Order: sequence, then structure tokens, then C-alpha cells
Amino acid sequence: MFDEHPDVNACSLINHVIKEMTGWISHNYTDDINVVSVTQRSGYSHWYFQKKFQEVVGITLAQYIRHVRVQKSIQQIILTDMKIMDIALGNGFNNQQVFTRIFKKTVKFTPGQIRRRFHGKPEWCDYFNRVLLNDSENSPSLKKAVGELLQTPGTAPV
Repeated sequence: MFDEHPDVNACSLINHVIKEMTGWISHNYTDDINVVSVTQRSGYSHWYFQKKFQEVVGITLAQYIRHVRVQKSIQQIILTDMKIMDIALGNGFNNQQVFTRIFKKTVKFTPGQIRRRFHGKPEWCDYFNRVLLNDSENSPSLKKAVGELLQTPGTAPV
């Protein structure tokens, strides 16, 4: 039965491994994980796993790791009074400067700008998570959408 469609079986196996790895990343994002450690854990070659990961997920493995870390950081920036430096270190970033650079590249605004505008407003966590997932290449529409939000008060978009 399995020999009839080996490509289908290989495809479903790699999809399963990718799903396992995304779950593992979500649970271990605070650790010192990187593309090499994830690909080694997957059991596939570095090149093959990254290629398949991007095909299935739509972004590179490195982008995915950064997105998970930034998403978790956004929640803490909005929902807690933790220092930005503690958030950076607690979410797997080596220092606050690296965190701010990656955060700004991903979200188009600094952690401080997000905190000043959205602190204590949990409804914005879901919004930013959707924006990150739907605009993984950070097109100009992300900057425009978040820019408008920073300029105008109001409730979180649906």
C-alpha cells in the first residue's frame, strides 16, 4: 500500500515533521535555538528541511523563529510592565539592541512605540499576531496599517 505512492508518503511525513518542529519552536523559543539546531532535530538535511519548510509554511525557518519570538514579545510588551530588556532576553534575543533591530524590521516600529500606544490593551495582541502571520514579507501595507493605528485612537480592528 505505501509503495504505491512513495511521494505522497514522503510529503505527508515531512509535513508532519514540520508541524512537530513548529510546535517545538513555539515551546522552546526562549532557548538558544537557531536554524541549525532545528534542522538537526528534524532529522533531515539542512538544505532539504529549509526548502520544504519554506514551501509548506511560506516563510523561511529563520523568519519563523523570529516571528515566534516577536509575537511572544508583543504580548509581553502590551500585557506586562516588564522592562523591554527583560522581554528581549526572556524571548531568546542576545541583547536589547538585537531585539529592537529585529522587532522594528518585523513590525516596522520599536518595542517602545508599541508599548506607549497599546500597553494594557490585550485586544491588540491578536491584531499584531494576525498582521505578522498575514504579512510575513512585511510589505508596505504593514507599515501603513500600523502607522495608522499609532496615529489614530480607537478600538482594535477585527
